Amino acid sequence: MIYLKKYSKLIELSFFACLMLIFNVSCNDDIDNHVPIKEDTVPFERHPNLLFSRADVGNLEVIGDRLYYSNVSNPGYFDSEGIQHQFSMRSFDMRFSHSFSDNLTAGVLNNRNSLVIMPNYNYASNNVVALTPLNIPNLPLDAQLKEGWLEVPNFAFNENFIISSWERNLFFPGIEPIDNTFILELNVVNSSFGPHVDRQLPVLRKILLDLEIDGRSRLDLITAYSWEDGWIISGSISGLQNSFFVTKEGKATPLRNIYERFVILSLIKGPEGELFLTTEDEIFYSPDGDIFNLISIASSNQFLRIQFIQDRLITWAGRDNFYEILNYKDPENIEITELENLGLQGLWVKDIEFFNNQVYVSTNGGLFLKGLEDFWTVKEESVNEASVEIGWELSK
Repeated sequence: MIYLKKYSKLIELSFFACLMLIFNVSCNDDIDNHVPIKEDTVPFERHPNLLFSRADVGNLEVIGDRLYYSNVSNPGYFDSEGIQHQFSMRSFDMRFSHSFSDNLTAGVLNNRNSLVIMPNYNYASNNVVALTPLNIPNLPLDAQLKEGWLEVPNFAFNENFIISSWERNLFFPGIEPIDNTFILELNVVNSSFGPHVDRQLPVLRKILLDLEIDGRSRLDLITAYSWEDGWIISGSISGLQNSFFVTKEGKATPLRNIYERFVILSLIKGPEGELFLTTEDEIFYSPDGDIFNLISIASSNQFLRIQFIQDRLITWAGRDNFYEILNYKDPENIEITELENLGLQGLWVKDIEFFNNQVYVSTNGGLFLKGLEDFWTVKEESVNEASVEIGWELSK
C-alpha cells in the first residue's frame, strides 16, 4: 500500500513535469512564430452588439445621416449620434445580405420564399410586407429567390422599384420555366408612420426584362446595384455570364461584348464622379463615370471588393486583411499597401464604411470600429508583400 502511494506520487509529479515542459515549449514556439506588434498599434474594437442576437453582419451602406447594416437576424441602422436601431427580428439568409433605399430595407428569409420589405422610418411590424408568389403576379407557388455570389446582394432597390431573381423549387420533366428575373413597382404609401409598402396591394406592376441572347431570355441574377435611373446587374444567360444596364421599364443594354465574361462584384463612384468596379479578376476605372467606357487598371487572382473612405480607395478579398490603393487616378503608377488589421485576425471582412468619423467593418464575427486616423496605419511587415498577397498585377 505504501509502495502504491509512492508510485502514485511519482506518476503525478512526472505528469505535471511533462505538462510544464509542453507548456514551456508551446509558449516559446508561440513567441517565435508570431510577428511582433508595435506597442502603439491601435486595434479594431468590436461594437457591443447589444441588439444583435447573432454576430454575422453583412453589407453596410450610408444613406443620409444613417449607416444601415445587414445582420442575420436584426438588420437596422446607426443614427448620427451613434445610437443603434434594429428592425424586425427574423432569420435572414445571409447569402443575399440586405438591400437599402431611402425609405425601405429588403431581406430574404431563410426559406427563400419571401422577400421581406421593411420601412426605414417609424418601424412597425404591421407595416412589414413579405413579397411571395401569393402577391407577385404570375409567379408559381413553388418559386423561391435565387441566391447570388459571395453575399453580394443580387436584388436591389431604385426608389420604389426593386429587381430580383427567382427559381422554381420543383424539378421534373415537362415543368414550365418561369420568367425568373423581373422588376416590381412597389405600392409605397405615406401615413402618419411614414412611407411603407401597402399590405393589401403591395405590387403595382411586374416588369419583365427586355433581353434575349441566342434565343434565350431566362437570366439568373448574380449581383445587382442601383445606378442612376435603373440598375447595373450581372447575370447568367444561355451559359454566358455578363453585365447589363437595366432601366425601370426593363430594357437591358450589355456593358461589353455579350460573349465576353464580365461579372461585377463591386461598383462605386468616387468623390469626383469617377467610377470604379471590380470583376472576378480585374479592377476597372472610368474617369468620367461612364459605365460603358471602362479602363482596366489592374488584375488579381482573387475576388476583390472596393470602397472609398473619403477620397482614399481601399480593397479587400473577403479574408481578414485589406489594402489601400495608392495613385488610383494615375493608372500607370497605381500600387497598393496593406493596412493594419489588429483585432480582425481570423475573421471574414464583408464590408467597410466610413460614418461619424469612424470606420465600420462588418464581419462574420461581429461589427468592428476604428478611428479614421488610426485606420490608415500601414502594416509594416507586409509593405513589400501586399501585391503578392492578392495576386495584384498592373494592366499595361
